[in-house]
Order: sequence, then C-alpha cells, then structure tokens
Amino acid sequence: MLKENVFNEIRNVKFQKHKVETLTVDEIKRIFNAFNKSYYAQFRSYVLLHTLLDTLGRVDETLYLKKRDVDFDKRSVTFQNTKSKKF
Repeated sequence: MLKENVFNEIRNVKFQKHKVETLTVDEIKRIFNAFNKSYYAQFRSYVLLHTLLDTLGRVDETLYLKKRDVDFDKRSVTFQNTKSKKF
C-alpha cells in the first residue's frame, strides 16, 4: 500500500478541479418557454439554442451552418466549418 501519491512529482497531469454543474430538464424547459417566438430575433435564438443542445456543436460552428448542411430527410446536420477542420 502506498502512503503518498506517486504522481505528485509528475508534471502536466491535469486533475478535474470541480464538478461541472448542468441545467435540469425543468430549467431547460423554462428557458425555451421564455422566448416569444412571434418575434424573428427571439425565434432565431430559440432555434439556435435548440440546435446547440441537440447537436452539441460549438456556437461558432452552429453560426456557420448553411441550408445545404442540414439534411431534413435524414434529420442530420453536418458541420463544415469546425475547430478541428473535420466534418
């Protein structure tokens, strides 16, 4: 049995600092219900937030989406402009 942490002397080992807090389902529903979808700007934000949540895409990647990147038949989105330069 070890009495001390043998990894203390090793550099570049990253430890998780804290637990990531996430929103509850109720909180997400309240955010979506807060949008007034009769206004274009709020409807656009509503769609953007849904896309971000459903695809787990980055904001920048999602903002670069074009109509040709969305396949409505297969219900899929292809991110063309990504941070890693991969589809």
